[in-house]
Amino acid sequence: MILNISGEEYLSRQFVPTLWHQMQDFAALHIYSVLPKEICEDIVTKVYKNKEHWNSDFEGLQFSFGQAYYPHLEAGTTEEYFEKVPNSDELFNKALPGLQEMAMKFLSSIVGGYVQQREGWSGPGIHIFPANGYAANNAGEIHFDLDGIADEDRIALSPAVTMILMLQPPTTGGGLKVWNTKYAGRTADELALNEIPSTIVEYAIGDLVFINSYTLHQIQPFQSQCDRISLTVHSIYNGECWDCWF
Repeated sequence: MILNISGEEYLSRQFVPTLWHQMQDFAALHIYSVLPKEICEDIVTKVYKNKEHWNSDFEGLQFSFGQAYYPHLEAGTTEEYFEKVPNSDELFNKALPGLQEMAMKFLSSIVGGYVQQREGWSGPGIHIFPANGYAANNAGEIHFDLDGIADEDRIALSPAVTMILMLQPPTTGGGLKVWNTKYAGRTADELALNEIPSTIVEYAIGDLVFINSYTLHQIQPFQSQCDRISLTVHSIYNGECWDCWF
């Protein structure tokens, strides 16, 4: 269910246009050790240095550096999201120069096409799930990554992908559970999940994971003295290139 390749194999290729097509037969694409530990640790250090600029999502159950769209959607504050995006991206890029561009290059190498930041939306951003927090103790929500995908694209199942770069994994657990099923008009609550094959992607520091955005998934509970920190970017094909957002 998981297509695994090494970071060495991935990085040795100038262009990997076939991986997007290959991963359609899998629940996830897992690329090991793409980013060195030292670089991930440096990014995490800078994330903590900018804690004053974190966004409290779901009343402090989790946090983000960069404006994440789906907490605003669920809270009914999408106007606030779009108002905050310019300043949020400016703060992010000042603290972590070049990280958004690097994330989009990783994404471009997999989908085999040009990736651009969706106009008016936040670029790639960072999720922080606190140690001993809600997700750590209870797991995340079981969901498809439909937020930010227009109804017509959802109905047509326009090509869409989610990328996760693990910057600070928890000590134990915290992997990504993926089910061998894709969105077909029904929510997770309407599916007999115990009858659908599933597996867990176990992250290590510097790993890249790609999933089809219509694949059902869930962050697993974790035990750790440190927070679970990852970079995330969502993207959809617009007919000419790939638009991405956070």
